[in-house]
Amino acid sequence: MRSLVGLLVLTSCVTAKPVPEPVKPVEPVVPAPRANAVRVRALPFDVSACAKPAPPSGLTNETLAAFLELERPRFEACLAPPTSREKADATADLEVTVAATASARVTPRNVTAEGVACLEARVKDLALTGTASTPLVNVLVVAPPVGAPDPSLELVPEVNALRAAVTSACSCFEPLGLNAPPQLVLTHLPDAPIDVVTSSDPLADTVERCLEAALQAQPRSALELTLDLPLLNGDATQESPDAAADVAKAQTAAMSRRHAAHVKLLVARHAANQKQLELVAASYKRKPTPKLARSRVSLCGELRTIEDELPAALERAKSPTLNGSARIVPTTLCASVKDVEVE
Repeated sequence: MRSLVGLLVLTSCVTAKPVPEPVKPVEPVVPAPRANAVRVRALPFDVSACAKPAPPSGLTNETLAAFLELERPRFEACLAPPTSREKADATADLEVTVAATASARVTPRNVTAEGVACLEARVKDLALTGTASTPLVNVLVVAPPVGAPDPSLELVPEVNALRAAVTSACSCFEPLGLNAPPQLVLTHLPDAPIDVVTSSDPLADTVERCLEAALQAQPRSALELTLDLPLLNGDATQESPDAAADVAKAQTAAMSRRHAAHVKLLVARHAANQKQLELVAASYKRKPTPKLARSRVSLCGELRTIEDELPAALERAKSPTLNGSARIVPTTLCASVKDVEVE
């Protein structure tokens, strides 16, 4: 019996093992952030502000108002830089007068002299001309783009300078046309040229190479700056495939507003041409002349062009409200007018 107890004690000594210490997980080594490395996201830029304006001929008060609304992105871009605004709630009344040429009177509210000068210059860029005996006048209330940074915030100076350089390189965005814009990531290092990265497709590559060439003259940054600069294109017909959700939403809003303004301009042009045609047709009925005949042909051609363009414009605008209000009735005065010049 004593030997059995000893055997049991011996067995227990042999089989017992120490409990191992729990293994602590190895924490990843996080490199210390570099003091001069900064990544910032800039305010989006709508490249439709770069599009060459095409003012309607034979301006009326209605077509002038619709045209200024179409060109709103051009004016909003003036109030995007913090240096153009004294406070976040800055707005300006832009009063445009068109006689032989166009002039602008700006009534600023918390807009700096820089912002006022930009608005006046953008009106000159429109190259508006008029022939009416009474000058045409319209007022457009201009506000900064949605999300414009409060001018009281202290921003990285290099960000403002680099964004301004990109938004000034309008020729680089001409190839986009009606296409969605690529999204830009710019790297600005103290000892290297500015590097622009976009989505990898031929159109984006064209914009990328052009911007890199245009930005070569930029002063070197003391920072290792990485700048995300979202692009919008109000003239496009689709969202950017490589854009973040909020940028895609902003792109949709920009397209909707721009296309709706285009529809309103078409309707205003149609009404103005139709009114002018009625006067020409009445004169032609009293005394037909080759000059009046040519005017009828020209006006009817413009009316038909607008009528052909309107369905596609409404489709792009995707606005049920516009579908109901933007109705134009082809004039019967063009039924017998052929698209042939009368000698």
